[in-house]
Amino acid sequence: MNMAYMDYNEYKELMKSANYKESLAVKAMLGRAKYYSYVQKKLQATFNKHPSDSLQKFIRQYDTKRIEDVWQAFWIAEQEHEQGWQFIEDGETYLSALLIKYEGDISRASESEQLSNDLVVLLDRLDTEQRQGE
Repeated sequence: MNMAYMDYNEYKELMKSANYKESLAVKAMLGRAKYYSYVQKKLQATFNKHPSDSLQKFIRQYDTKRIEDVWQAFWIAEQEHEQGWQFIEDGETYLSALLIKYEGDISRASESEQLSNDLVVLLDRLDTEQRQGE
């Protein structure tokens, strides 16, 4: 992925201009981005004292991961806005609706519905792991 750099103020402005909300799923992705930024800064401090090509490579990798996660947060907010429900906050309701619709057999759900359900589970797990780590 080749994505443009976006700092926190640019992210907030983009979210505000699109009228997107910071759901738990969005915050979970931002939490990962924050972690990658933290690691990158620690690596940069070490690099400043002891420059090496391998450290520089890791610094770039963590910065790329941070940028990707900020954009992922934005794309999740966009998807939630378009679909009218939030992955974590409304995930159980979504799953219940699928169970009712397909009479308990979710394997009959469309590919899109199954992918949305998988995303609900993954984002909920990420949110739970981050809260346990606090």
